[in-house]
Amino acid sequence: MLYVRGVQFAEIRQAAGVTQAEVAFLPAARLWATVRPSSAASLRICERLGLVLDHVETYKRGELLYLVRDLA
Repeated sequence: MLYVRGVQFAEIRQAAGVTQAEVAFLPAARLWATVRPSSAASLRICERLGLVLDHVETYKRGELLYLVRDLA
């Protein structure tokens, strides 16, 4: 699992590219990410990777968006 937090935007784009390449070799059916609605840069990267909104959950610290992309 790739966990990216507190990383510069350019580094996140590189990590996202690596993640997309690595996923092709995994027996996984779905790629997912959790993102805060205020993180516009992360949402743009998820969009570029083809992830779409699955659902929203609300916690004490606010909302979390769950974005997914089916791989199968």
